[in-house]
Parts: sequence; C-alpha cells; structure tokens
Amino acid sequence: MQTQSPAFAAWLDEFFAAYYRRRPVNATFIGVHDYDRALPDFSEQGAGDTLAEMENLLDRLYRLPPEAHTRAEAMDRELANAHARSRYGIQQVRVRGHRKVRCVALWVAITHNLLVWIRHLRQAVSPPSRQPQQCASSVGV
Repeated sequence: MQTQSPAFAAWLDEFFAAYYRRRPVNATFIGVHDYDRALPDFSEQGAGDTLAEMENLLDRLYRLPPEAHTRAEAMDRELANAHARSRYGIQQVRVRGHRKVRCVALWVAITHNLLVWIRHLRQAVSPPSRQPQQCASSVGV
C-alpha cells in the first residue's frame, strides 16, 4: 500500500509492535504468532511499563511532522490515538462529529465480527479429535 506519510507509517508500525508485545493473546487472535507462548504482564510494574510506553508513543505521535494522509491513514491515526488514550486511561477521548463516531463504531463492529469469523473458520478447518482406534488384534479377530 502506498503511503503519503512515511513518518506516521513508521510510528504506526511501532504502535502495533508495542500493542502485540503488551497484549500477546490479542496478537495471537489477530494472527501475529510471534508471542504465542507469552502471557500479558498484569503486575503493577507491567501495567506501569505499558502506560509509560503508550504515553511515549502518544507523545511521539503528537510530535510527528505534518504530513498529508490518505483517507485510510487518517482513520488509522484517529483510531490508534483513540485506543491509546482511552484504553490506558490517559485522557478522555472526544470524537467530534457524527461521521467520526459512526466510523469508530463501524470499525469496532467489523473488528469484532472478523475475530468471531476467524474463530469459526479455525474450528471448521481444525482436524477432528482423534478417538483411539481399536486394533484388530485387540478385538480378538
């Protein structure tokens, strides 16, 4: 995908890397298997580290140079910003305008439905549970 804002694209890659590292179960559900054997750190220090990392990412987002964004990049920026701010309790998120509210609500609904669809797809293609097969010799044939 072509980008009109390389600085933002690099920031977004770092945002998702941090998100996946801090939320390894979510990463696995999304399909990023780098953290399959990890669990989130919900300790006091882990929560503090996550908050500090999100604050750092937000600070860097706000200091990015002005760039023209494609429509998709503008939506990505708004959603990543809203997620970082609301999820970690940094500030209250104000989404202005009905169009943006509908966009965020639609994005959340699509993401939820996509994750449900992936779960159903995985169940459909997973091999059936194997029952122990009786050998002909054990049946007395």
